[in-house]
Order: sequence, then structure tokens, then C-alpha cells
Amino acid sequence: MNCDYYREQLLADPLHRSPELQQHLQQCAECRQYSVQVDAFEAELRRSIQMPVEQISFPDISSTPTRPRHWITMGAVAAMLLLTIALVIKPDTSQHEALAVTSDILHHLADEPQAFASTEIVDPGKLLAVMGAKLEVTNGWYATYANPCKIRGIPGLHIVYRKGKEAATLILLPGELPVDESHVAARYTHGMTVVVIPSSPTKPDQLLAGLDPVLYPL
Repeated sequence: MNCDYYREQLLADPLHRSPELQQHLQQCAECRQYSVQVDAFEAELRRSIQMPVEQISFPDISSTPTRPRHWITMGAVAAMLLLTIALVIKPDTSQHEALAVTSDILHHLADEPQAFASTEIVDPGKLLAVMGAKLEVTNGWYATYANPCKIRGIPGLHIVYRKGKEAATLILLPGELPVDESHVAARYTHGMTVVVIPSSPTKPDQLLAGLDPVLYPL
């Protein structure tokens, strides 16, 4: 039973499944689950393409320059599309999972434009305490948004940090989730995943180093 062969068929044309492929899916539970993931990726791709750009808007915040806001709206959507397309052409299972997690994180950002609306300082400490964690970042950065989120069914925390005209999104999730670090950066500590997403064309790893989130268990 050559699962790679059938998975390549599935990825080559997710909308068409030969009788041979359908028979294999009936017999192989792992490939059947894989096909469910591919269907979900296709649905997300169609949703991204069909989403009117004008629905993704951000308020005019004087402390946030125009270019980063534009990158958040258009760049995040473009990144989602690129990641979803990559899911279709890369058969490696571990890479698929990393791309899927990253795509879902970027979708969450696009679905929560209000996260970038506030410039008032907030304290994410209470929400972090619920997760049994304490978080410290480099001096000069301050939180302006903190809200529970759910990524791939996993409850986590979405925080927006600012420093002058810079802004960064941080997603904190329990467990060690793989991510595609071409669009985000990740740090794994104390059984949790800390994902940092730039709100400007800054490289993710540079932003992670500058923000330097340090997580402590309570």
C-alpha cells in the first residue's frame, strides 16, 4: 500500500478522486484523515479568495504608519494564500502541519482587525494567569490588546504589542505546535508555543529577537 502515491494524487487535484484513490481512502484510515485535512485547506483557500478585500479594514491610527497597516491587511491575506497553495504542492506531512498551523494563525489575525484598533495600554497578566504563565518582553514594548483565541481548536492567547511606531502580534498556545517560519517566528518554552508575527515587512526572526518574549510558569 503506497500511501505517498495516493497522497500525491490527492494533492495534485483535490477536487477529483479516481475510483482507485477512493478505494484506498476507504481502506486506509491515515490517508482518509489526510484527505480531510486537504479538504479543509481547499475550503480555506476558497474562503480567502472569495473574501472581499474591503471587508478587511483597519482604523486610521496616528501612531501606526500607513505601510504597516497595509501590510497587515494585504500581506497577511497574501501570505495565507501562499501558505495554502504550498499545502497543496508539498506532500511532506510534517511540513503540511507547519503550514496548516501558520495559515490558521494568519487567518485568525485577518478575522480580528479590532486587535489593531486600540492604542491604550492593557495588562495581559490576568489572561496569562489563567493559562498558568507569566510573560515578559523587552523594555519599551507594551500591550494594547489581549484576548483569548483558538487556533486549530486549541485555546490560546492573542496579544498585540507596540513600541513607538512598531507593532507585533504574539500568539501563545499550549503545547509545541510546528509553524512555517518563513512568515512567523516561534519560540518553544515550558511546554508552550510562542508565535510572533510582524505587522510590517520586518523579518519574523528579527522581530522575535527584538521583542524577546520570555515565558515563565506561575
